[in-house]
Amino acid sequence: DFPVWMIAELDREATRLGVTRQSLIKVWIAEKLDHGGHTAA
Repeated sequence: DFPVWMIAELDREATRLGVTRQSLIKVWIAEKLDHGGHTAA
């Protein structure tokens, strides 16, 4: 589970962008994967 402060920050940013919290998380993960490169573990 995420800490309460993290949920509050996610909700604040999602509201600012006019999207849901889940959508925001999905976009951020997709951006990180796109820009982070694809390296083997």
